[in-house]
Amino acid sequence: MPKTLLMYDKALQRIGDRLRGEALDLTLATFDRSGTIDVAGRKLAATEFAPDYVWLSSDINLDKFQDGAFACVETLRSVGYSRPSTPVSTTPSTGGCRRGGRPSATRAPRPSPSRSM
Repeated sequence: MPKTLLMYDKALQRIGDRLRGEALDLTLATFDRSGTIDVAGRKLAATEFAPDYVWLSSDINLDKFQDGAFACVETLRSVGYSRPSTPVSTTPSTGGCRRGGRPSATRAPRPSPSRSM
């Protein structure tokens, strides 16, 4: 069964041909400025959708849609997997998502600089 990747519709417009050319076993889903999710032509509310992966790209920033994109992602039923670009702690933070039930990733503490004498 293919995994589902959710991304901003304008990101898919920009890189869709390259992504499809990779022949990955993925079902591509998009969200737009209204927060509606499109999965193969089927329109869903974010609360009804549980993708395996979410990709937030610079297209969101270019469109000045950061708040809307994060609101959409926060209201997803769940997300199967998330790989942050920075190290995270393995213990859930108490902050979590507004909807609760899913721990949020927190940055791992930085090691103290060692002092050599």
